[in-house]
Amino acid sequence: MAFPETLGRRSHAGYFRSLTRRMQREAGAIAARSEHASHDLSLTFTASEPVTEIFHGVPVTDPYRWLEDQNAPRTRDWIEQQRRYARAYLDGIPARDRIRSRIREFLDV
Repeated sequence: MAFPETLGRRSHAGYFRSLTRRMQREAGAIAARSEHASHDLSLTFTASEPVTEIFHGVPVTDPYRWLEDQNAPRTRDWIEQQRRYARAYLDGIPARDRIRSRIREFLDV
């Protein structure tokens, strides 16, 4: 699919929206055709520890403030558990390579 060099700015946006919709349909069709095996994956528990601060007179509560310290051992452990969960799920999709290939075809403009 060649990129239409002569299109105006507005048409470029429409072209990319159309391309995105087509990619989504293709990926969905490929995934639907594959028989994705169910995995015995469990999500990582994420502790909720609310911290409330006042900003310009408005109380704002952040239940996951503890995750902001990227170097804390507890946060690093949580990130690693999330990474393992995502990797196990994504690597288990049988049509993953076909989906990647089709997306690359669409992006090769």
